[in-house]
Amino acid sequence: MKNALRYAVEHSFEALVLLDGDGQHDPREIPKLLEPITNDAADIVIGFRSFGQMPAYRRIGRKVLDHATGGPVRDSQCGFRALNRRAIEVLAGTLVKEVDGYL
Repeated sequence: MKNALRYAVEHSFEALVLLDGDGQHDPREIPKLLEPITNDAADIVIGFRSFGQMPAYRRIGRKVLDHATGGPVRDSQCGFRALNRRAIEVLAGTLVKEVDGYL
């Protein structure tokens, strides 16, 4: 993720979409995820998985974490995310830098 954010900053990306490689996210939904970013309504958009899209063990964890995070986020651990340039730059600037291969 650090490399993706760094690359996006270095190449002046207007937006960045991240998704897990485990098949839980449909890449055809990227335009819907980007809509609030392109309309300047959000800096970060987090996707939402229905329970049918998740393995059983993750459903329990999601319920616990959703309750713990509170607020309007329903799937805080979802790996399907979009970030605008402002969010990319902020997150890239706050990452812990590696020193001699260690964090």
